[in-house]
Amino acid sequence: MERNVASPQKAALYGIIFWFVLYLLFPISYSYPFSLLSISLLFFSYLFFFLGYNIGGKVKLLKLPIDTSKEKKGLFYFFFMVSFFSVLLILLDKFYIRGISIGNAVFDNRGILKNTPPSLVGVLGNVFKAGVFMSIYLYYKLSIKKRVFIICTFLFLLYFILESFVLGSRSTPVFYIILTTLILLHFGLIKIQFKYLVLLGVLGVIFFIILTEIFIARTQEFAQTRERAIEHILIHGSYLDYTYLDKEFIDFVLSIKAHYIQTFFVGVASFVVYYLHSVAEFSYLIDHFDSDAQLGSHTFFVISKFFKIIFGFYDGQRSLEYIPRLGKYTTFFGEIYMDFKYLTVVFMFLFGFWQARIYKAIKVKNHFTLIPLILFFCILNFVFPVFNLISGGNGIYLIIGFLIISFMYKFLSCIKISKRSNIQ
Repeated sequence: MERNVASPQKAALYGIIFWFVLYLLFPISYSYPFSLLSISLLFFSYLFFFLGYNIGGKVKLLKLPIDTSKEKKGLFYFFFMVSFFSVLLILLDKFYIRGISIGNAVFDNRGILKNTPPSLVGVLGNVFKAGVFMSIYLYYKLSIKKRVFIICTFLFLLYFILESFVLGSRSTPVFYIILTTLILLHFGLIKIQFKYLVLLGVLGVIFFIILTEIFIARTQEFAQTRERAIEHILIHGSYLDYTYLDKEFIDFVLSIKAHYIQTFFVGVASFVVYYLHSVAEFSYLIDHFDSDAQLGSHTFFVISKFFKIIFGFYDGQRSLEYIPRLGKYTTFFGEIYMDFKYLTVVFMFLFGFWQARIYKAIKVKNHFTLIPLILFFCILNFVFPVFNLISGGNGIYLIIGFLIISFMYKFLSCIKISKRSNIQ
């Protein structure tokens, strides 16, 4: 039985606390008011999520034909190959079919992807990207001893991180690293001890500085100089229309002479604004969204895109004219609001209920192959106040991929057992 599994409900609660700590500690101001309607919708969305989660945790599980996951070491190698082919498919889609290049500037690569319709090859590669995280999980769960496989799997993960850098993304690599860290924590491979925390802290700061350097370099593509790029990030960034830093803090950051220390504080400043701006943007969205409800086609766009590609009528572009301020994060709930308007609270109830059912299946029925999905939900729920990790960061691909791979593991395990029974 799986006992020590991270709780998605607690992750959502910790996410609220973390947001308020940043809000109280950092010199952030808002020029767009938090409306009573938007705050009420945020409150009831959280309330109904927790309500759905608690009800879902109390309802008895149904007995299914494939009811438990069996520990079959041989299946690790199958899913290792799934993760290997996902890397090949994504490489083929991005660099050959759609034509991005390591030598291109970030915005050039983004423009290529925006103007080139996705292929079925890329969709399948992204869905089975979940196989990389499942392979890491199964390697330790099934006690595989051949280190070459875990080294290769981490290299696959490294590729996804480097690919994100080529596209100028900071958030996606962070989520991948956090998810991998949670898997390692689950098996006790990372200890919550002072020396490990110090090491993780140092590595985290180094990685944070690297991400910020990439962000500054990306901004420098149009700002020309590093100094102008930093000023743009601190004063004119896309998240600073209604959320801004106090002038004294900006002057302090600009006055720092040490290159990497300045980079660190630029990163801190942009992270805090990035993290806190979305509630103001959510208020703006509620006040200005006058389009029809998108009925799931906004948040779950990847699913409709998949069927359009399959049946051959993908139009190459996604119309986003209904969004009042395109490219701004509006918390998790803003995306859901555009899909379901005031039925957002109903969606949150069902979403909480569903997560609780998966969590209970792990705890009671030993469905351990769903643990990577639950760990992903922990990250998703933690950043509820910031943005929607279903539609962003390729999250919907991971959710679908984890569900498919978990079912495949159970199905293949069941077939293997049946064959042995027939032989006997």
